[in-house]
Amino acid sequence: MNLTNHARKRMSQRAIAEEAISFARHFGKVFHRAGATFYTVRRKDLPAALLRTHGHLVGLTVLATAKGDTVLTCYKHAYATRRIRSKPRCSWQRPQP
Repeated sequence: MNLTNHARKRMSQRAIAEEAISFARHFGKVFHRAGATFYTVRRKDLPAALLRTHGHLVGLTVLATAKGDTVLTCYKHAYATRRIRSKPRCSWQRPQP
């Protein structure tokens, strides 16, 4: 998992550990929107045992490149899924060479 400088800065500012990022990428719901991949940890996707130990990660969203190999940023928001689903499915920008 590669992290951009921006992602490292945001993780530091928001007290999000690399283990939390890995958890979100493994257990989070995946959305492909706006030319990127979003991993969002939702309460309904976690088993009861994990909800007790990792419940504080509900709402964590990790934004990665379209291939999912580089993390661009991360944040926590209670209604992140609603905001992500409203984004367009594809990016209208030209890809960088």
